[in-house]
Amino acid sequence: MVSASSEQYEIDLYELSRLATKQEPLVGDQGQLIGTDFTLTPDNRCIHLLANGYPVNFWGMGSMPEEASDLILTIMLLASVELARGTYNKACINESAVNELVDEKHYNLAGRFLEIYGCAR
Repeated sequence: MVSASSEQYEIDLYELSRLATKQEPLVGDQGQLIGTDFTLTPDNRCIHLLANGYPVNFWGMGSMPEEASDLILTIMLLASVELARGTYNKACINESAVNELVDEKHYNLAGRFLEIYGCAR
């Protein structure tokens, strides 16, 4: 099983753990932990739970570089803040508004990203 949501909500880990007769680490080809195997009765069926129920399309499981995820989530947060402030009130996808939010006049997100991750301009 795998989740591609944005949290650890879709899979009932408590119930899965309660029903399991055995739990073992699920290890990838290179020895890295990639989830958990749950063995269930009555037929000893094995459920492979990738990323322990966390979304595989975000942090910590190598599906996306954490730097990219940091940048995307920060832009989403800043856009939400500006919407809550009433800066933008038209219901649409506004690419120019997003570009304005990340430029040097507003949040300077590109500059801060380069500082944090040690990239040269």
